[in-house]
Parts: sequence; structure tokens; C-alpha cells
Amino acid sequence: MALGIILHTANIYSAEITWRISSEDTSTFIFFIREIIHLFRMPAFFMVSGFFCVMTLQKYGSSQFVKVRMKRIAVPLIVTALTLNSLQTLILHLTGWQPFEFPSYWLTGGWISHLWFLINLIVYFAVAVFLFSFFKRTTKSLLDMLSGLAAKLPMPIVLLIASLSGVGVVALSPLGFPLYSYYVFDILNVYILMKYLPYFFFGALLFNSKTVLNNFSNVSNLVLVIYTVASIGALFLLTPLLPESLSPVLVAFTSSLASWTLSAALFKFFQTFFNKKSDFWLSLSDSSYTIYLFHHLIVISLGLIALELGLPPFVEFLIIIVLTVLATVGIHRYLINKIPLLKLAFNGK
Repeated sequence: MALGIILHTANIYSAEITWRISSEDTSTFIFFIREIIHLFRMPAFFMVSGFFCVMTLQKYGSSQFVKVRMKRIAVPLIVTALTLNSLQTLILHLTGWQPFEFPSYWLTGGWISHLWFLINLIVYFAVAVFLFSFFKRTTKSLLDMLSGLAAKLPMPIVLLIASLSGVGVVALSPLGFPLYSYYVFDILNVYILMKYLPYFFFGALLFNSKTVLNNFSNVSNLVLVIYTVASIGALFLLTPLLPESLSPVLVAFTSSLASWTLSAALFKFFQTFFNKKSDFWLSLSDSSYTIYLFHHLIVISLGLIALELGLPPFVEFLIIIVLTVLATVGIHRYLINKIPLLKLAFNGK
């Protein structure tokens, strides 16, 4: 979640990205950083979410799960939309970067901004609660069957099979599925919902089988390097040379393979170096929600100031990141953690 600071700051200095604010001085290197982070950040997040979703459901049951998780998601979603996101929209409007019309802002999902992932979680959690409440035995049998199959296959094969999910999602549109549609006041993006669903489901499998979790967290370095280089190389170098009819399929598969591979690399990195008690990581984990909710407004505000400085793009990029990290961590430590009302409002605790 904290990597959102780097990704959204990179949006300002990436020529290929149309974001809320943009610098005329761009950097290919910053754009590449942005693209790499984008490939694994949310896929890995939804894997972790799926893992803890099933863990919590099995441990506490559906009613307690709904009570705890909905407060954790719905309260910060509503409060952040009303305060931080509204302030962000006002700043962008007053500085000439974004038009604002009050009715459409609320009726067409303008208030969602960077909180789209919470909408996804609400849907995924609702489906999970339904399945565990009314089809618990069938759901458990399905998880056991699939995790058992994944445990028997070599993980490099599992990664290739899982990467086909990217092609499968894109293939839904020609079959008549409303893939590129929006629902519920335009806050429910069907494509985004379907894109990250396989990662959330795989996270459930990771909890269901320690063998799968161990295999996923210990893919050989050679496989990780080969898959990463091949997928990213094909994505950025080969795709532009292909006919239009083949390009979407290759993009879907290679970007999906890169996402699965880099997520496995991330799991392996933490399993290898941080699989132990640590006050630092516990503190960072505790503040990650605050960091994500507050960083977007701060990055935009600092970005607007930086655009007037005329410094080299990479210097501005680093300044915004450092100041945003300090500001968000400080907000969590000295405000959110100290004031119960703010802890409830922005952390759902």
C-alpha cells in the first residue's frame, strides 16, 4: 500500500500517463518504475486480502467477519470520500486541473478516486460471506481440490496456468459479458473487479494449503528471472510490433505473467528476509492504511507546488516521495493513533 506513494508520484512525471496533474518535464526512467510497481502491487495486495479473508471467516464465522471487516472498510471509505477526496477535488478545481460539478461528482463516482480497491474488497468479501454461509462444505471442498492440484504441480507451471486468467478476463468481452461497464453510480468497474478476482481467489488457496504457500514463496530465482525478463520484454518490446488482432492477447498474457511472477518474488523476498517478529514492520503495517488514504491528497498538493519549482523531474520525484512518507507516517503516529475518533474514521478500528 505504501508503494502507492511512489506510483502516484511517478504518474506526474510519466509522459504516457494522463493523470490528475502532469509535468511537462517527463522521465522514461520514472515511467518504467511506475509500470513495474503497477504490475505487482495490487495483485499482491489482493492475494494477501484473499488469504486473510478465508482465515478470518474460518476462525470467527460470517457474522463476526461482516461486523469487523465492514467497519474496517466502509467507515474509512465514506469518511475519506467526504473529507480528503472532496478536498482534493476542490484543490484540483481551484488550480484549473479538474472541472467540478456537484451532482455528477457524487452520482458518477468522482468521489472514489484512489479508493476503488475498497469497492472491490466489499464485493469479494460479500461473495465470500455468501459462499461460506450457505455453501460452506462445497466451498471448502472446492478450495481443497484446487489447492491440492496446485500443490502437486510445479509452481512454474502454476504461474503459467494462472497467467491465462488475464487472457480469460479479456476474452469475456467478445462473448457478450459486460466487461467494460460501470454500475452503482459508476463506482463498480466490472473490468477491474474481474481483473483482480483471480489474485484474491489464489490468496484463499494460499491460506488453504501451506504447501502451496510454501511453493509460491520459494520459486527458484532462475525461474523468477526468466519469467520476469520474458514477460516484461515481450510486453514493452514485442507487443508494439504485432498486428492489432494479436496484441491484446499478448498484452493480457504477458502482463498477467509479470504480475504473478513479481508477486511470487515479493512473497519470496519477505519470506526470506522478514519472516520474523519486527517492531519496524509491525509499525509500518499498522500505518499502511493511513498512508494509503492520506497520500493521494498530499502527493497532489506537493506535486502542484513542485511543478512551480522547475527542478529536474527526478529531484522533484524524490522530494515528493520523502515528504509524503514523512507526512503520512506522522499523521498516523501523532493523530490517528492518538485520537480514537480519527482511528475509527480512517482505520476502522
